[in-house]
Amino acid sequence: MQRLGEVCAKLRRWPRGISADQRSLARECLEHCCDLFETTQALLLIDDGDEPWLTIASLAKGQFQWREDEELRLESVVTLDLAIHSFYLAAREEVR
Repeated sequence: MQRLGEVCAKLRRWPRGISADQRSLARECLEHCCDLFETTQALLLIDDGDEPWLTIASLAKGQFQWREDEELRLESVVTLDLAIHSFYLAAREEVR
């Protein structure tokens, strides 16, 4: 477990700039999340209301993946209570 000072230092190193390329931004955010939470895997779901798909970005052991799924809805992945908020859920030891 990290000390509070270490967590704050990692947050201060979080990049301030925003990339215009969504994939690059997603990968960068996932990399920093993995560093912050000391994990090798992270998942980011992006529900852009203007698009007919759910974007799924993941990073696992340094491998970045991006896909857009028109069949999947955010509400089918998480409960409605969570779907309307940003949130963090600790994963099991292995993501399935």
